[in-house]
Amino acid sequence: MLYTSFEFLEDIQTIPEKCVKDTPEGAKANRDFMHKLKVLQSFFWRKLPPYDFKDDNMDAIKEALEVSVDGDELLFGYTYFLSSNTNFDYSWNYLRMQMDNYIDFYSEAYRFISYVLKDIDELKANLCGLENLHIYFNELFDVTFIDDKPFVKTIVNWESFYQINKVKNGYYLSVKIDKTTLLTFYRKYNNKLNPNISRINQILATWKDQTEKNKA
Repeated sequence: MLYTSFEFLEDIQTIPEKCVKDTPEGAKANRDFMHKLKVLQSFFWRKLPPYDFKDDNMDAIKEALEVSVDGDELLFGYTYFLSSNTNFDYSWNYLRMQMDNYIDFYSEAYRFISYVLKDIDELKANLCGLENLHIYFNELFDVTFIDDKPFVKTIVNWESFYQINKVKNGYYLSVKIDKTTLLTFYRKYNNKLNPNISRINQILATWKDQTEKNKA
């Protein structure tokens, strides 16, 4: 059973506990959460070509994104509004020139999320059922495997939201038991997660043996 983008989106929309507290701090945390969530939601709601893992169709994705950005009147209106503010230090021309960098950022993050979903399904097939196991993707997404459908739960580490900017060539994947890190490796963009799955299984077997010896 695949863990779909719809289920992933449902998970990341879960409101953190600190955001529901009836305090000024809770209200501030909720505003911050909602603004960051809108960024992640946009990767699912914008109509872009699915990422092709075999042919790496980033050019087609960027072209579709460029058409979408160039046709977004609200975006251009907002950048003009910002440049007109006397407290803002950048011209409208500068903001418009940043559109190309924005397209690069957006397409790279889009590919990252596509790879995360692919890796989750591959890891689930090999690691499902292991108690207290956490898989972290660039310290942003915390994934656990659960007993109920869809057998995956994703939590966003919103304090590490800036990591969405650091996925140009790949991302870090960390394997943890509770809060103990067993393995971290850099996942480059290609079509093979192995032999890292074998490494994960070896590390987990060693951890299990050591834990059983400590209990004896």
